[in-house]
Amino acid sequence: MSSIFGSTQSHLARRIDVASACKKHGLEGEVLVVGDHAPAAERLVATLRVLFGYQAAIRRTRSQNDEINTLASRPPQLLFLADQSSQYADLAAAISVLRVAGYIGPVIVVTKNATRAQRVRLIAGGVVDVIHSDDVDSSRVGEAIEAARKFSPADR
Repeated sequence: MSSIFGSTQSHLARRIDVASACKKHGLEGEVLVVGDHAPAAERLVATLRVLFGYQAAIRRTRSQNDEINTLASRPPQLLFLADQSSQYADLAAAISVLRVAGYIGPVIVVTKNATRAQRVRLIAGGVVDVIHSDDVDSSRVGEAIEAARKFSPADR
């Protein structure tokens, strides 16, 4: 039984460490969550609120088309593409459209279709991280954000 409790303590300790790091570093800019599935996008926004608090600038939109015109003039610090239905080709096309619209910052994809192969292709295409929608919690999202902090447009 001690291994079960040890594992739980390890997981909780990791979650606390990640949340503390996010709060410590804070956000300098805005986070944009683009999500076509309201419950999944709301869960992601709630997780971001746990990590950064309510003072953080977090904006949510249903469609990337709603944001295309503002991306170049008002780019977010970080963009989450929270998609519940798309396959790799659709996600790659969506990211391409965002890049053409002028967004050069880090992109984190959250999808229910996150296969290992899809993850490898998206990261090779310039995405910082791919999170399966079932794995959205403060620890996993925090890890992706820490990876995004190291992102450089030259990485794409």
